[in-house]
Amino acid sequence: MLKTERMTRVLVMGTMDAIRETVDYLYGTQSFHVVDFKRDEVHDIGTPLAEANEASAKLLKMMSVSSSLDVEEPSTPQKVPVDKIRRELDAALTHMELEISAEMHARKGIEDLLSQKKAMLASISPFCELDFRLDLLTHLTSVAVLSGRLRGNPEGDLKAITDAYGMFNSQDITVVLIGKEHAEPAMKALSARGFAEVKIPQLDEVPADAMGRLNREITELEAKLAEVEGRLGKLKTANSQFITAALENLTIEANKAEAPLRFGTARFTFLIDAWVPTRQMETLRKGLAGIRSGAVDMVPIAAEEGEDSPPILMDNPKAARPMQMLLEMFSLPSYNEIDPALFMFVTFPLFYGLMLGDIGYGVVILILVLSGGLTKLMNRLGMSGGAPGLNKILLYCSISSIIFGFLFDEIFGFEILGHYFSFTLFDIHFPVHRGETEMVAPMLILCVWIGIGHLMLGYIAGFRNVWVQHGLKHAILEKGGWCLILVGLTLFAFSAMPRLISGEGIQFNDPQAIAGIALLGTGVAMAFAVEGINTLLELPGLSGNLLSYTRIYAIGLSSIGIALAFNENLAMPAIESGGFGIIIGVAVLIGGHALNLALGIIGPLIQTLRLHYVEFFTKFYKGGGIKFNPLRYVRKHTKEV
Repeated sequence: MLKTERMTRVLVMGTMDAIRETVDYLYGTQSFHVVDFKRDEVHDIGTPLAEANEASAKLLKMMSVSSSLDVEEPSTPQKVPVDKIRRELDAALTHMELEISAEMHARKGIEDLLSQKKAMLASISPFCELDFRLDLLTHLTSVAVLSGRLRGNPEGDLKAITDAYGMFNSQDITVVLIGKEHAEPAMKALSARGFAEVKIPQLDEVPADAMGRLNREITELEAKLAEVEGRLGKLKTANSQFITAALENLTIEANKAEAPLRFGTARFTFLIDAWVPTRQMETLRKGLAGIRSGAVDMVPIAAEEGEDSPPILMDNPKAARPMQMLLEMFSLPSYNEIDPALFMFVTFPLFYGLMLGDIGYGVVILILVLSGGLTKLMNRLGMSGGAPGLNKILLYCSISSIIFGFLFDEIFGFEILGHYFSFTLFDIHFPVHRGETEMVAPMLILCVWIGIGHLMLGYIAGFRNVWVQHGLKHAILEKGGWCLILVGLTLFAFSAMPRLISGEGIQFNDPQAIAGIALLGTGVAMAFAVEGINTLLELPGLSGNLLSYTRIYAIGLSSIGIALAFNENLAMPAIESGGFGIIIGVAVLIGGHALNLALGIIGPLIQTLRLHYVEFFTKFYKGGGIKFNPLRYVRKHTKEV
């Protein structure tokens, strides 16, 4: 919590006869982040286990089978025992390869023949209105045959050349028969009309008869193709579960067989360089010592300066783990940094709820999350990987929105609850109608105070990070200086702003203003001692950071404005008109609030992310950590009995 899992670098050493069992143990514990071994004077890079070639060959064959049948991952997998896969794999693979090969060969033959028939039909169809065999036109010796498409009737042009010609029309095709001695002038006359030649197909039938025959043959071939597709479909249905499970198991076996490529090996021994969670050290060492096929041991080693940093495995309470997805989207924390997931567990829903702050929208989001509707939508959008984490985050945000909806008296933009309850807390009368004019200044000031608290939390976290990385003195000067700058700027601003607004001007004899300037100057001097000119360059950005938090109110105000526009300006007048207007008004309410809800999900989500990524993280967070990636496998379609 607040720190990532502590890691220890270890060397696993063993005799070669134990390497296979060691690989099984490493994958089984899912606790060894292996570092690729670099060749040295004693050890060479390892070679795959003996079964690697066989596993890879079977995996390629099964992938080919899966591709041929277009097998998709079942939505509700039933786990197949690994022993069953191993017993039946060879026979099933041989049977499926033979069946698929035969059906694929038959399908290709039918498709090729079908393609030929359709091409022949397409070449004949322009001549369908000619009632004589087309091959009669291709065996004429003294007559030229010109066939093609052209604009208008060419008879006048042909008569100017000779009266000895024949002309036939079929659809948009014109066929001209003319003596070969007149072929050249005839072609020029036709070309003037945009003549585009269409070759006459070789056909010893009348076109209409040939088309009827071809259509019957195409129908028969399509029926045969459907039969082949049906048999392939049955083969897919009968074997898809086994194929998916076999692919998973073969992938696991191939990966395990190739794992020694990341190890170091000598003639009789192997060596594995890895990171493991420190708290599991003793358990893992005992497990390795229990390997019976050979001698294996594990010893911790000191990571030398300049070597790779330990991999990052975040360690947060279960409730805060969904926030880890937001860190992975940005950058994992480095090993010695504070993990801000627990902070975000509080602040992210808080900011989101302050922005949306509507009971109706919060309840709809809650229903979408709990019913799985949001997951289905994300799957359709190709975002299935992030669905579980985002679901949990929006669950927290919806609850926060409902709570603030009660405090703001907002239900789809309507103010209803204020008629039934009210209370006063810290001299604030609830419910607070944040859309009213007199609430603008207090809400903006509240947002700035939230920003002050959020940034101060960031500087405190940064103080701890710098202390760990560079020492206490450096932390006091750098982050302690920025804490003083933030406090001084706050004191001075809240002293000067009311006077500026009232027209009095800044009073430098005000104790609060003097204290603010003193703290500001002290903080700048402290930070300048460490950061130099960057302190002065970053100083204006701090004011911008604070003002950026006013977006919390601005986003909420825009949502209120859209809701009120649909409610008071469009829907309610239509409903009050009665009759058909009621239907129109209800439709406007549903459509308008659906649009506002979509904006209410996306807008606060993006803006809350921005407040954390841009304003908050820049005060303490560098990131750049490498994810803990142990040797592991996940069985979704298989099970070990």
